[in-house]
Amino acid sequence: MIKSINIGFIYGMIIGLTIGLFKVPYKVEESDGYGTTVSTFVNFLDYLVPLIRVILVIGILGAIVGLGIYVLQNKKLFR
Repeated sequence: MIKSINIGFIYGMIIGLTIGLFKVPYKVEESDGYGTTVSTFVNFLDYLVPLIRVILVIGILGAIVGLGIYVLQNKKLFR
């Protein structure tokens, strides 16, 4: 059981990393209303904290899915 939860967590973290790299913003664009935009890159720690949050949340969801798969395959966990 622990093995399937660990595998689900690892796969969830890998999927979370790939999603987080695409979805967590690394720069902020501001417009002054006259058609000029200013791009400012986010500090590394301000980028890293939301990225780790996305990785951990999706990793926990992967562990829950791993537990669900284990329960469906064995069906004797709650008997």
